[in-house]
Amino acid sequence: MKVEYNVSKTLMIHSYQSKILQGDTSSELHLDDIMNIGRLSSEFIEKLNQQKTIITFDDGLYQQIELIKLFDPNENQVIFFPSFGLVRPEDVLPKPIENSIAHSNKLLYLSTFMSSAEIWDLMRLKYKLGMHGWYHLNLNLNQNDIGSLTTLEKLRLLKDDSTKCVQEYYKYIEPFIDDYIIDNELVLYFCTPYNCMNDMQKIYIDLLADSLQKTFTTNIPIKLQVFSNERIPIENFIKEIHNAVI
Repeated sequence: MKVEYNVSKTLMIHSYQSKILQGDTSSELHLDDIMNIGRLSSEFIEKLNQQKTIITFDDGLYQQIELIKLFDPNENQVIFFPSFGLVRPEDVLPKPIENSIAHSNKLLYLSTFMSSAEIWDLMRLKYKLGMHGWYHLNLNLNQNDIGSLTTLEKLRLLKDDSTKCVQEYYKYIEPFIDDYIIDNELVLYFCTPYNCMNDMQKIYIDLLADSLQKTFTTNIPIKLQVFSNERIPIENFIKEIHNAVI
């Protein structure tokens, strides 16, 4: 089992502001900058296509679906990363809210996340699925998800979360597994919640890799590609393109 930390140029997208949906006011990304037909939109898409830029969508938010579908899965390596414990129940209508609010009480705001059916739909369109943990744990030291726990309790929490994450990931990947074989390797994807990379997160990644090795029984070598805080916010890229075409 090989763990590879991403070093390619990568753009990250969380939530965004929109006139149609109640977006995330903490984000500078305006959906209209991309959706509107114009110089910025065409230059933006063309540049991403030319550079084969990896685009990651964190958290599995419902509001990301129409934006994901703007990108051709055959031209751009789009990877979306839901937290599987936060998938919206099928009988709950979507109600997008600020991403930061959704994180403040994750189980209370399940309505802002994708449903399992919506995840399947994106996979059928050939968009790559990655893992973002089970419960989107905040593994920054002394933060509310782990700050009051003993070392043993932290390890138990990480093992439980990573195991559940891998078991659910396998359910999604197994029917599409041929799409994840690249150069005779089974390539799987993980993105760290909160873009956190520290010793606690590395322990989580080790547990994740161990669980993947046990769950994905195959003779093909497995590679876990990890994305974290090396990514560039897409807002910065849009500003760069916008300044170049004005």
